[in-house]
Amino acid sequence: MGRSSRRDFLQASAGGLLLTGIPGAIPAASSGLSIAPFRFDVTAPRGHGCCGGWIKPIEAVDDAQEAIGYVLLGAGAPIVVCAVDWTGILNSAHVAWRTAMAEAAGTTAERCAVQCVHQHNAPFACLDAQKLVDAQGDLPNIMLPDFFAVCLDRLRQAITAAIPQAVPVTHVGQGLGRVEQVASNRRINRGPDGRILSMRGSACADPKLRDMTEGLVDPELRTVAFYSGDRAVVCCHIWIWR
Repeated sequence: MGRSSRRDFLQASAGGLLLTGIPGAIPAASSGLSIAPFRFDVTAPRGHGCCGGWIKPIEAVDDAQEAIGYVLLGAGAPIVVCAVDWTGILNSAHVAWRTAMAEAAGTTAERCAVQCVHQHNAPFACLDAQKLVDAQGDLPNIMLPDFFAVCLDRLRQAITAAIPQAVPVTHVGQGLGRVEQVASNRRINRGPDGRILSMRGSACADPKLRDMTEGLVDPELRTVAFYSGDRAVVCCHIWIWR
């Protein structure tokens, strides 16, 4: 089997919704809804810290990182959703990102949501933690403020350019699929008395821990798709994997 990326998987699952005749699709032609997708580059420069400085900084780029989102119009003030190829966006950085989304779309921050894919070879955006790091002078960077500001500018520009290109939403589809043998609840090995003896983190070489059951996880990948006619304009996937 050839190597495929997560983008290939998501595109294939989106196509599956369309090919099956939009199962469970809800007609929305009379709702007045329209949708405007957007995307832009958020690839950090070489030398930028990864995962909050816990792993070595960026040395090369194999796969560009993106922010992908959409603006939903016609349901009151605009709703904006964005997913970013970063480890996380926290505290004042999270507020700044949602504020920029709101300003560009003409809405409020309460109607804007941003999530991160949480891969580790990516920035962990926390401007507040970066201030603490700067005060020490000898620690790896967490989030370079100038680069973060550039990304906010790109965010505003992408949303502003997308809104005039919005298309009508005629149907809303939904899908559900089970994900098996991928996630676990940080497998914990307990002794007969209930005490924790060992646990696995993001990587684990202990065969005993690796062979334990998945434990209690949400195994379902959920998809909501917005269609304009027979074209899937936006497909939103969410999987709460731990």
